[in-house]
Amino acid sequence: MSRTADPLRLFEPRVIGTLLAFVGLCGTLFVLIAGWVGGLEAVVRAGPDLAAMMPSTAVALAALFAVHALFGRSGRPPKVTLIGLLMTAAFLPVINLIMLAVGASGLEASFAPVRDTDRMAAGTAILTLVACAATASLFLGSAARQGWTLALSTLGLSTSVAILIAHPFTPGSHYALPGCAEMSIFTAVALLTLFATLLVRLWERNED
Repeated sequence: MSRTADPLRLFEPRVIGTLLAFVGLCGTLFVLIAGWVGGLEAVVRAGPDLAAMMPSTAVALAALFAVHALFGRSGRPPKVTLIGLLMTAAFLPVINLIMLAVGASGLEASFAPVRDTDRMAAGTAILTLVACAATASLFLGSAARQGWTLALSTLGLSTSVAILIAHPFTPGSHYALPGCAEMSIFTAVALLTLFATLLVRLWERNED
């Protein structure tokens, strides 16, 4: 007797988490490759006067999505690979924050000509670091410490939703949220997807 696929399996946390992670990974890599390498302006910014997702942002978020896409199912990634991806995701926003603190342009401006307003926003850097901490807590922390993953992911998700609702995504706007003046709408959507992935992965762990 042939077995039929259970459509309800599509709503299992493992399937949802993997789907979200791969969508985020493909999206950020598409911005990096087709947008910045291939020169497609519409891929890096949603409109000619809107902020762009920067290459350093795309790389950092892609590294975090890769953790969840490649290792979410087993939950036991090789520590060297996991730590390498986490360090990549954390290093880029830290460098950008340091450059912003000393009044320098963003990391990309040091290597290529970009618009004066094109840089990783401080809000992007901070939320990426929050996602790094939540991911590290999920994969490296004990079961008793998963409360940190829940708290950080919930904070990040709610902040991303608030940014999408209230922020205009136009550099120089008087209505820009603090620390988000240079944030792209693509970045905000990617961050929301990342924090949603974290919460689904935590749900998956709790069901095991």
